[in-house]
Amino acid sequence: QYILDENGNKMYTGTSKYPKSRKILMVDWDKKEKIIEWRHNWAVNVNQVLEQKNIPDRISEKSFVEQGIADTPMQHEGINSKRHERKAFNQQVKNYRKSKAGYKNMQEKVVNRG
Repeated sequence: QYILDENGNKMYTGTSKYPKSRKILMVDWDKKEKIIEWRHNWAVNVNQVLEQKNIPDRISEKSFVEQGIADTPMQHEGINSKRHERKAFNQQVKNYRKSKAGYKNMQEKVVNRG
């Protein structure tokens, strides 16, 4: 919304060619109360479905602190965070299979020579 002077004209700041304005929020999506409401509704709906499917687990929209849990929540690491560990493990498996195949070939050679 443009800021107007007493005559209803747009006001400008110094030498700026852009008029003064202020932001007016048209929705309340960024308000904490709305987010808490959405999280609560989500938890209620998920828990209803879990109950219908006879699954004993339940979720809560509350934080660990609000629930009285003295644990810290884990942060999702993503697929790439364990890439080096997977690569090392895959290399170990390759080496094991290669040595096993080599051992089998040696056994066959010994049997064929015998």
